[in-house]
Amino acid sequence: MKTRSDTTIPTFFILFGLLFIIPTLILSKFNLTTFGICWIGLWMLIILIGLWKIETFEISENQLTKTNLLGIFKQTVNLENIISYEKKVINTDFSKNPLNIIRCFSNDNRYFIFRKITILTEGSGKIIIDERTVYKEDFDKLYVKVKGSKKNRK
Repeated sequence: MKTRSDTTIPTFFILFGLLFIIPTLILSKFNLTTFGICWIGLWMLIILIGLWKIETFEISENQLTKTNLLGIFKQTVNLENIISYEKKVINTDFSKNPLNIIRCFSNDNRYFIFRKITILTEGSGKIIIDERTVYKEDFDKLYVKVKGSKKNRK
């Protein structure tokens, strides 16, 4: 089973970064000062964070693989070695975060009240699955698989 990436938030980061880089380059006619270079660097970092958040998850033969940055970085854990997992609901709705800019671009409530699963395994470290980076149906399937793997181990 392979999840589909939800690119709403990464696209927001990338477009927001480009919104500040392109006018700076055009207005300065590519003749940047030290501040201009730092400014471009900051927004390039924001774009890189957006590219990093393009995540996919794949489960095959009790192996959960998370890929970031368009498939360049991979992290794999064995679901049979799960020590614990934690599912948290995080609320960043308007009352908690009135500066949430994504509200201007999306009315989907899952970008404001979302779930995260943190999986801890023996020796392999941890993987965090964020509901905002995959489709809701895929997130639910992943949660069922993780929950089932933990039950089988007991």
